[in-house]
Amino acid sequence: MNKRHKLVAWPFFLLVCGLYLVWFYPLQKDTGVLQETAYHKVAETLKRYTISVNVAPSVPAIVIASDQPFRATSIWVYVAKTALLPDTYRPQKLARFNTLAHAAESDVRLVPVAGRSLERLFAGAAKDGRPLALSSAYRSTTDQKALYDTYRTHYGSAYADKYVAQPGASEHQTGLAIDISDYSVACLRSAAACTLSSATAAWLATEAPKFGFILRYPEDKETSTGIAYEPWHFRYIGKAASALTAAGLTLDDFVKKVNASS
Repeated sequence: MNKRHKLVAWPFFLLVCGLYLVWFYPLQKDTGVLQETAYHKVAETLKRYTISVNVAPSVPAIVIASDQPFRATSIWVYVAKTALLPDTYRPQKLARFNTLAHAAESDVRLVPVAGRSLERLFAGAAKDGRPLALSSAYRSTTDQKALYDTYRTHYGSAYADKYVAQPGASEHQTGLAIDISDYSVACLRSAAACTLSSATAAWLATEAPKFGFILRYPEDKETSTGIAYEPWHFRYIGKAASALTAAGLTLDDFVKKVNASS
């Protein structure tokens, strides 16, 4: 590696080290975290999604069974098509946010810290003249299966696999993921009528990380995430959201980097 490449690599190395020390090192001292091997369930489609390694050799493949820090019952629980939640998974204690303005669902449940941050995000958006609507929050395994089956019935398996996660692969099951739309009366009546303009999507991509939410499936990152671009889907990860967004990293990229260096 020449001197120039070494200089380029140092900023990313420092970023990973900094995030690891602040958010992950404390988790490793918890013996309960190290015992959560039951959370590991490899998807049948693992081979299909290792395509990211060929497209971007600098991003190693996920090292199965070495991502305990991401499997803790915390805001860092990692969910993907290659890292399914077990059938017995239960999310952290959820709280109801039924008073959240402009929610398309009648029963909004989220992990408390995520819900409080979402309330602040909505308030900030309203202040900027961009009223938002929440089109989806926590979904149970049963709800997720029903959603996937509906898409598969109407659009076929290929379409459903691209745009809807199967049970166990959906972040909505953690109570940490949300789908956001532009506010409209139609959206409040039915989540199926919710839409998101490109202008609001751009605003969210920039502003949501300030409130702890990262755009989970960015544009042109399908080889990394395994999911098509979803400008409405955000995942709460706390303070690290701004750092990862600034570095141009998806949550999947970061998980792979940390696992590769562990």
